[in-house]
Amino acid sequence: SSNIIEFVEQNIKLEGKVLNYGGGQGFLVKELLNNDNLDEVSACDYSNNSISILNDKFSKNSKFKYNVQLSELPSKLPSDSFDIVFFLETVEHLTDDELFSTLNEIRRVIKNNGYLICSTRNNEILEKNHIMCPDCGCVFHRVQHIRSFTSDSLSEIIGKVGFNTHFCNAVNLQSFKEKSYLNLIRKIKRSILNQVTEKNNLMFIGQMNK
Repeated sequence: SSNIIEFVEQNIKLEGKVLNYGGGQGFLVKELLNNDNLDEVSACDYSNNSISILNDKFSKNSKFKYNVQLSELPSKLPSDSFDIVFFLETVEHLTDDELFSTLNEIRRVIKNNGYLICSTRNNEILEKNHIMCPDCGCVFHRVQHIRSFTSDSLSEIIGKVGFNTHFCNAVNLQSFKEKSYLNLIRKIKRSILNQVTEKNNLMFIGQMNK
């Protein structure tokens, strides 16, 4: 989570009111709440268990604003409310109908000129992670990915709901670790040895144009 925030801060100004669309276990929410530049941090998720976990962890934090369970769309989140929406490691799980209904929901809740941060695997070859059920013989992706994206295809799809691409490319998020003396030494060592690090993370930053 800290890697993603450091990456974002190198590309846009992280400030204002932020939504983590798909709050999960709250790892990103925790990092965002600790960021002094943010006024409010909100989350939403389809899982009732995730919502409960987020409430248990952060309900006493004055910066934690909304924690909404997504039972249907549009949700109870207010329209035109967020300066930045994080939508991480989710887009690859969605069917066409789910994808565009979700992107339109993000479009509804984000402010004009607000930023969407989206991440997924870069040009994933889905078949490499297929496994077979030993009972029924059904073949499926080990973590239920159903689609793969390149920088072009991700920009095109998100652009259809009104986001202008600010950044969309493959990155190595491990290079955006918190700055420390040890990490600096590691970077210098990789440079000297001319090691090539894999850019497995596809990161999109887009600005809403309503």
